[in-house]
Amino acid sequence: QEGSHLFSLYPPGFPHFAHDIAADIEYDPTVPPEYKQAVKERALVWDMIVLARMEQANLVSQGNRANLGFRNANRQSISYLVAFGDALQKVEDDGRIRNYRPDHYVNHRDPCGSLEYTITKESCNVLNRLTDEQLEWCNLSKADLKEKAHAERIKDLHTLVEWQPDTRKWLITQEVNGYEIDDPIEREVIPYIAAYTRLSEGEHYGRGFLQLRIG
Repeated sequence: QEGSHLFSLYPPGFPHFAHDIAADIEYDPTVPPEYKQAVKERALVWDMIVLARMEQANLVSQGNRANLGFRNANRQSISYLVAFGDALQKVEDDGRIRNYRPDHYVNHRDPCGSLEYTITKESCNVLNRLTDEQLEWCNLSKADLKEKAHAERIKDLHTLVEWQPDTRKWLITQEVNGYEIDDPIEREVIPYIAAYTRLSEGEHYGRGFLQLRIG
């Protein structure tokens, strides 16, 4: 029954999102209608391509495993929204969706509720995750790590994603073992989705239905 609800929310072959034409073009009387229509048709094609990539991401990346792919990830996110009122997702480059536990991220919002920065924490095997150069930057020895047990190779990877009002871009910084693993990266769009159920004025996290019932 839960699976059927997910397919109702995200029906196969029908995008639950949509690219659209920019407003300054859509309402510009000098732009020919046929051009606008062509752009909209092209946007629909991109919607279907992105949807197909998201639906197949888990199968391609993790082998032929029985799961609901991004639907299963969104089910977990909805559970966070209902119970806690706040959820953070990241869309990986290969189309998979990652959810962060509420105790594994920090959000800060401006008075209007827009995200100003988020900090995430994830435990990872640095021997598999970092390059040789990054290990050196973090003051970690690859030879020493190979001699250690798997549990001793696990380190916390912190990621800071912060809005830069002067450049109108996002700055992404990552660190392990107290050292930055790479130069900061600037992006116009970030792969993070910070959702909330109900946001009170001046607060950085949403409130879920359970909390609202408690009072």
